[in-house]
Amino acid sequence: MDCPSVLHPLLGRVDGKAQDGVTQFLGLQYATLRDVLAPAQLVDSTTPNSSTVDAREYGPPVISPPGSAEMEMSFIQQRLPKKKVPPPSALGGLSLNITVPAAYPEREGRRLPVLVYIHGGGFVFGSSTYPHYDQAEVVRTAAARQTPIIAVNINYRLGIPGFLTSQELRNAGYEANNGLRDQKVALRWIQRYIAGFGGDPTNVTVVGQSAGAGTSFLMPPVTQEIAEIRYKMVLDQLALGEKTLEECIQTLTHDIPVDQLGTVPLQVPLGPVIDAETVPEAATFAALDGNYKKDESIQKLMLIDLQSDATIFAHVNLHARLNGITAAFTASMETYFGTEDARKLLAFYKVDSATTTTPDPNTLSAVVRFFTDIFFYAPAVQVAQAFAGSTLAHFNEGNPWAGTFQGHASHLLDTAFLWQNYNSFMEPAVRAVAETFASDLVAFVVGEAQLSRARLPDYQQDGEVIVYGPSAEGQTREIVGAMDERGGRRVGFFQLAGEIGGLDRGKRIESCAGDMYTSVLHYVLSSSMACSQTLTATPPAMSTTTSTSIPETAAALVFLAPGQRLHHESRAPTPPVTAGAAIVRILRTSVVAYLRSVFAGDGTRSYPLPTPMVPGNHAVGRVVAVGPDATTLTAGQLVFVDVTLRSRDDPTRAAVFGIHEGFDDETRRLMRGEWRDSTYAQYAKVPLENLFPLDETTLLLQGQGQGQGQGRRRPSPSSLGYSLDDLGYIPRLAIPYGGLRTLDLQPGETVIISPATGSFGSAARIFPVPITGDPGVDGAALARYGRVHAYLDISPPMAAGSTHFRSAITALGMNGRVCLMGGLAEDTALPYHAVMHRNLKICGRWMYEREDLRRLLEMVETGVVPLGAGIGAHLVGSFALEEWEAAFIAAAENTDPGQYVLLSP
Repeated sequence: MDCPSVLHPLLGRVDGKAQDGVTQFLGLQYATLRDVLAPAQLVDSTTPNSSTVDAREYGPPVISPPGSAEMEMSFIQQRLPKKKVPPPSALGGLSLNITVPAAYPEREGRRLPVLVYIHGGGFVFGSSTYPHYDQAEVVRTAAARQTPIIAVNINYRLGIPGFLTSQELRNAGYEANNGLRDQKVALRWIQRYIAGFGGDPTNVTVVGQSAGAGTSFLMPPVTQEIAEIRYKMVLDQLALGEKTLEECIQTLTHDIPVDQLGTVPLQVPLGPVIDAETVPEAATFAALDGNYKKDESIQKLMLIDLQSDATIFAHVNLHARLNGITAAFTASMETYFGTEDARKLLAFYKVDSATTTTPDPNTLSAVVRFFTDIFFYAPAVQVAQAFAGSTLAHFNEGNPWAGTFQGHASHLLDTAFLWQNYNSFMEPAVRAVAETFASDLVAFVVGEAQLSRARLPDYQQDGEVIVYGPSAEGQTREIVGAMDERGGRRVGFFQLAGEIGGLDRGKRIESCAGDMYTSVLHYVLSSSMACSQTLTATPPAMSTTTSTSIPETAAALVFLAPGQRLHHESRAPTPPVTAGAAIVRILRTSVVAYLRSVFAGDGTRSYPLPTPMVPGNHAVGRVVAVGPDATTLTAGQLVFVDVTLRSRDDPTRAAVFGIHEGFDDETRRLMRGEWRDSTYAQYAKVPLENLFPLDETTLLLQGQGQGQGQGRRRPSPSSLGYSLDDLGYIPRLAIPYGGLRTLDLQPGETVIISPATGSFGSAARIFPVPITGDPGVDGAALARYGRVHAYLDISPPMAAGSTHFRSAITALGMNGRVCLMGGLAEDTALPYHAVMHRNLKICGRWMYEREDLRRLLEMVETGVVPLGAGIGAHLVGSFALEEWEAAFIAAAENTDPGQYVLLSP
């Protein structure tokens, strides 16, 4: 029949699509939406509809970034022809596809087991319409083997529609975790309507992969505080930061174009959030002890981990960090495990921390192995030990297709093998693994009657695991002991974990990898495959977190709104590395006097700034990751962080990164987009051009590079003997040096720097001249040292009304030059006749040029410009990030020449 149909008792006639032994009912809408953020309303029908439901074509996908299907197939390293799919829909995407054997079960008087697939994609990507998720082949094959099933593939909201939340949205009736709630509504629809398609609503197996596996069981959600920060970031991305709540809701729910809604999650990570109903708490290893109470709705559990599952991290961001990865990985492990334990870990994974090879693909492979063990293998074992009746399988078949991970059991490969859509691209031995793997999962779905065909060992009772592949070694399927090395796992990892503190070594690892240990259980189900057989339509939920050697969260100071005090966020999201940028571990960052009035909540000074944002200032730090377009900058380098942020297509547009977003709309785009968060954080994302490598061998005392301690030791003959605190004074020199360079001083020329007090004018004073208040007298006093060629004015705001400006102009000789760099907010009287008569040239200079900073750093490194006591610098204090208020007060109250204050994140 060209158009097979079913007469559904509740839906009426439903037309499907015939496809070689199966019938597919596509694009069946399971829920409706009032608006983009509204709760999903179950499509509820109690009587047959008189009209026919046309289910012959795919429905529109939910909103997601363009090209996501192609991206997933690039991970698989083999492409399939694209399906004919409508454009994404903001309101019409909550649909599902049902695939049944062509011989309808009800004609035989029995109902079939149901397999429900929840796709992955990190809550940003994914759709039931992806060609590699097509369930026709696995249903066809199962029927041919006399184990017929029905398969269902669902959509759920992603990104902004799925996971944007805030207190004000919840107060307005918009609940958190729409994406998870959608899944529950889809399962309710299946419970209600699947019998009409021949399915058994009492025998439902939920199969998830990556984020989809996570939402089947547990959840590592973010806190509502972090969700609030991300909400404000989304508003700014959509230019809604200045709108009223009503305007924001109207725009978010009705007015934003679909393509714009799909791209924002690429800049702002969105996912499940702790709430009272769907995600009451984050799961931990502590929950998996002997007292763990299993969800009674789950009868059986099957877990599959891949031998190289962490290749997803390499695809997403590790390849971009290949330069310097050995030094960065070593430093990260030493930071979070300590030197001795890090040594054991590096030895276990055969990382030579002394290697200077860069890029180093061997270390990349080691990092992938480490992440595979800690994020996938160990948690899979822990979950199997906790859930009675669990089956654990190791997928070891290598990727058969050309690409980066050919020969490795890479992320997503199990999914590609399960649905059987790639079999025609496989050699016979590889295809045998795929067919066996899919047959076992069908046996799991079908139930006890079929288990004799394919024994699925109980992990707790039998102490065994299934191993699929590798066919290259003549192996298709084997059952081995759980800790047998024939399983292809580094079973010594558990001994290593015990030696370095165990799987519950919480605090030190949380900062390394976002709950790497205490919530590591989340990763196995969120980045490999899991199946659970349940009798209910409401599965527990779980989300995903991705992490690398840079922690997913770290401490930062967050400016939420003008007039509010800074918020110390101990678990702020760590920025991802992107092209044109690097991630820097901030070691020292400067604090200037006026920041107290900008960020401390007293409202006395208001600068144009996006909110929320992370403030900052010049800093010294160490590069931990670089974008793919970096050519000379590598991980591990000590750098000076410049906060003069310039537009790449128009360098005349500039902002002060973390302090001031500029004076026009074009300039403000810099900090309202990519460069919102600055250096008052443990980790900062910085433009490559704002990073200046420092020669730490020349500059620092041995042992100072890690940023701890101020005590001086005897410098080596080649060392200037500075500490990191000493380097924190460099910003005080940069601005006046930029002004002096602007004046184009020549040898033998005399320059006035006025006033010679305060933060910038006091760097060095050769001939101090007190100002009496009489411009004539003071001008003569300034001129008594000979002809004055130039005048650099660095007047602070409190110098308004002073006579020093007229005095300096009076002292200038013919063809003198003036550079204005101060902070005066009021107009200043100009001695017009003196300027005209002496051919004076007056210009303004805001900050400095990059070449100015480069030359200054060269002079510091050669010892021409001293630091510390050699230039009269006095460190008032170096404060921890959480001590920011004390630091701001100290900076505001200690403004004498040479005094400076630092934060040490």
